[in-house]
Amino acid sequence: MEDSSPDRQPPLEELMEQVRELQQRVRSLEQRVESQAADSNPEGGSAEAVFAGGPSLAVTAAETAGAAPVLGKALLAIAGAYLLRAVTESGALPQTAGAVLGIAYAMLWLFLAARASGQRRLVIAVHGLTAVMVLAPLLWEMTVRFHVLSTWATASVLIAFSVFGLAVSWRGNLDIVAWITTVAGLFTATALLLATRDVVPFALALLAIATAVEFSACRDHWLGERWIVAGVVDLSVLLMTSLVTREAGVPEQYAPIPIAAALAIQIALLVIYLGSTVVRTLVRDLGFTFFETAQTVVAFLIGMGGALATAHGNPAATWSAGLFAVFAGATCYVVSFAFLERSHGRDRNFYTYATFAFMLVVAGTRILLGELGLALAWSALALASLWMAGRAERNTLRLHGALYLILAALFSGLWAGAAARLLGAGGASQPWTAASLVAAAAAISGYVILAASTQPKEFRWTVRLSSAIAAANLVWAIAGLLAGGLVVMFHSFAGIIPAATVRTAVLTVMAAVLAWAGTRWSRVELVWLVYALMAVAAYKLLTQDLRQEATVMLFVSLLFYGGTLILLPRLLQKTRGSSSP
Repeated sequence: MEDSSPDRQPPLEELMEQVRELQQRVRSLEQRVESQAADSNPEGGSAEAVFAGGPSLAVTAAETAGAAPVLGKALLAIAGAYLLRAVTESGALPQTAGAVLGIAYAMLWLFLAARASGQRRLVIAVHGLTAVMVLAPLLWEMTVRFHVLSTWATASVLIAFSVFGLAVSWRGNLDIVAWITTVAGLFTATALLLATRDVVPFALALLAIATAVEFSACRDHWLGERWIVAGVVDLSVLLMTSLVTREAGVPEQYAPIPIAAALAIQIALLVIYLGSTVVRTLVRDLGFTFFETAQTVVAFLIGMGGALATAHGNPAATWSAGLFAVFAGATCYVVSFAFLERSHGRDRNFYTYATFAFMLVVAGTRILLGELGLALAWSALALASLWMAGRAERNTLRLHGALYLILAALFSGLWAGAAARLLGAGGASQPWTAASLVAAAAAISGYVILAASTQPKEFRWTVRLSSAIAAANLVWAIAGLLAGGLVVMFHSFAGIIPAATVRTAVLTVMAAVLAWAGTRWSRVELVWLVYALMAVAAYKLLTQDLRQEATVMLFVSLLFYGGTLILLPRLLQKTRGSSSP
């Protein structure tokens, strides 16, 4: 503590005398303004009529005259805070008692701001800022400089100040008070977190402020504050996560961060924003806002991803996170299809919950299962979604089913294996895995179910997109299986491996088959794939077939590709003619 000798600090009596002089000067200024207005306007008219410069000049002068006493009172309030500090530093008052009185003094000015009339916005703003200017320096000095208050006590005071500011501003919906107290609490907590390097108490304080703001948002109060609050809270949790997941551990200059506390903070972030979103969109039946959609995703990534990183592969933590994601995804599916799809005017809510359901289920199963388990799970989900979509005419489920098919093919290695066998990339000689065969069976079954439950000339984009995804998955899988099987067969029976020619033949013949089938049964998605297969065949012809030393094999490749180019227009025209009435 600084030296409090008389040569360093003015006597208490002098400080009190200076405060009295300031009060007298403010009163004198108020009386002078009132007397001048009365003398210049003896008939009792409006004060604005005194000024000949027009209405704008009158309003400016009136505002200036009204602002001076308000600013004077604010200066007196700050002077009172310095007086309290001087008394405390002189030893006449214990430091702890001085800190408590200073906090109460700031709360008093915050209460006065809320008590002011809602029309006096300048008074409200100045009183609120006065409370912040008293409290923030006090907490900084008592925590960082004098170490009178612990970090936990300071965090508790910031929570009380911010929540009290939100509470007292409810009466007149005083957004100025709410903004001042919330922003002050956020940035004071952040500054103290960085200065003291004690993350846990101030991270919890930020989460408590976020909880109060989200509770207010659920009652349609101060929605604009949610962006800044969420941003600061997200960054604080990210900082904590980066510290606890360092290979060398939490730096020595930081206070220890228990793993349990870190996990609790990460999960709390997710619970706060999931809870407020559920309340607003389901309980209050309000539409999803962009903030709720974006922050829910961010909170899930930071909270769930941070928890998994913090757990360092702990089986219990991993299973808990995975099961939570699967359960949340299943709940979102129930909410979207059982409660929201029939609600007119709530299409955004339905699609948002359905998208969250898909993402959560995918994330949860990805955390819990291995390659074969994922292939089985996603294939089963795909077939179940497509079957249910056909029975209940749910186009969103059709799209989800097609996406599950693609995920099963990608993560099982089916797509990579097919690409290797069709394009001659590395791994073409590797045997098919059980997971890839499961995904291939699902690709065939899924497209059959989808084609049987949709009309050939369906124009809805969800149906067309689902059909195109499922058809592309099926065609790529079958082409890869055929190419791999034929290469093995040629090698076994003929002792040669005309791999490049076989692949070109498979691609071109499949393109011709798709052209016939697509126009025969009016499946436009199959016709689209004709052009894709011919483009792949052209790329392979240029990069592989033309480099073959065997001229005969190059002749056969060109024969297949050129013959298909000649056949396709005639085949499409003939099929259209035979299928027309």
